[in-house]
Amino acid sequence: MKVKCPQCGATIENPEQTLITCGFCSSSFMLEPETKKEHSLIQLNKPFYIKTEAFIALKFTQNPHDEGARLDYLLKDNLGNEFCLMIEDEDIALVQPTLITLKEKLNWSSLLPNSQIELLDKQWLVTQKRALNGKYRQTYLSNQSAELVILSFENNRIYCQQGKWLDAYEIRHEN
Repeated sequence: MKVKCPQCGATIENPEQTLITCGFCSSSFMLEPETKKEHSLIQLNKPFYIKTEAFIALKFTQNPHDEGARLDYLLKDNLGNEFCLMIEDEDIALVQPTLITLKEKLNWSSLLPNSQIELLDKQWLVTQKRALNGKYRQTYLSNQSAELVILSFENNRIYCQQGKWLDAYEIRHEN
């Protein structure tokens, strides 16, 4: 029997357990013992919903960082707008890939976890700092409305993306 990993699509030969860890992307998923069918809310090229909005996942990437890895799905909604769904441990965020130019001068090393800053006319808490692939440095900012700002520091430039944190229960197959 062969099954495909619902996260990355890798083929897994003759799974012997109901809890499977993919050897390629290290994600885990369950097979029902009696039918051994795979379970994942997000599968490539199949519709799913976040709250009431429909999306299709077009591609998947795994981005290793200094403390693990983040899964990124490129999504499109019904209007053709692109989004990035980021999954890291228990954290799930939906981000618009539109980059915003910042007027503020920021230094990555001065943004310490649990510190507060004012940015884009709002108060933010520095929640995470990550070094991705050894060359990208990112800082995650959150506020009390579950909004998210990701600051990416690359080659003396700062890129800013905005989004929102999601609860796993907001993602489903049916509307």
